Amino acid sequence: MRIIRAFNSPDTHSAERIPFECESIRKKGVPSKCSRGRKSGWISTSPRVLKLMSMITTNLKSKKRLLRLTVIPLLILFFFSITIVFSFSGCGGVDVEEQIRLLESKDPVVRLSAAFKLGNSGSKKAVMPLVRALSDRDIRVRRRAAEALGKFEDGRAAKALVKCLRDKDVSLRVLSRQSLIKIGGPAVPHLILLLGSKDERLRKEAGEMLVSIGALSVRPLIALLEHKNPEIRVEAATLLGEIGYIEAHDPLKKALEDSDERVRAAAAAALDKISKALNRTSPEKSAP
Repeated sequence: MRIIRAFNSPDTHSAERIPFECESIRKKGVPSKCSRGRKSGWISTSPRVLKLMSMITTNLKSKKRLLRLTVIPLLILFFFSITIVFSFSGCGGVDVEEQIRLLESKDPVVRLSAAFKLGNSGSKKAVMPLVRALSDRDIRVRRRAAEALGKFEDGRAAKALVKCLRDKDVSLRVLSRQSLIKIGGPAVPHLILLLGSKDERLRKEAGEMLVSIGALSVRPLIALLEHKNPEIRVEAATLLGEIGYIEAHDPLKKALEDSDERVRAAAAAALDKISKALNRTSPEKSAP
């Protein structure tokens, strides 16, 4: 530790630094030059100054320790986070056979994790095990399976998810609807069948999903314009108007001559919607 000796000169910049163990002398009670400030020109080292100098020295020594205490835990947290991300994203590779086996575990948490990983695997082998998981005794596993099946464009998944639309659990029904929309084309035939359901809620939900799927629903709906049930013809015409693809124009125009007045009215309304949609968008929309 150093103290500053100030000469009698008023020039404060001419101070000379000399080594002096003030702290050790102070502790031993030995009188020092620090206490003879006025005649000799030494700056008096009060306890407050000594304490401040001691704190500065301690802080300097602890910088490296503080750096270790902050940086090392941050590095550990970073690598742990990377591990978690890879684990849940499936980027680290999924052993499909192992996860299928774990889907039969007695522990619901293990089954939940297996369903999630199978959904991210991209393997068709995961479809049927996930379909079976829709009947799991734990509602959390059923929900996770319904969500996972939306990642496979597979008719088997769509057929199983349609059955879940009748489940008492609202969350499971919502997840099933979302997954059916993601599945797209393979789900359309199963949703078309629901248009003839006696359950009004199911008919409405099926129609909304067909509209959300869009172009892939157009041709199956056009075929329904020839259905023997006029209520289904009305529903088909209405949905074609909601989707708004030009391919439905001629079939709807033909439906204007339908024997049922409700079908004719629905076809006219649909044609009007398609015309307005065509005026707002360019180029014309057509189904693939």
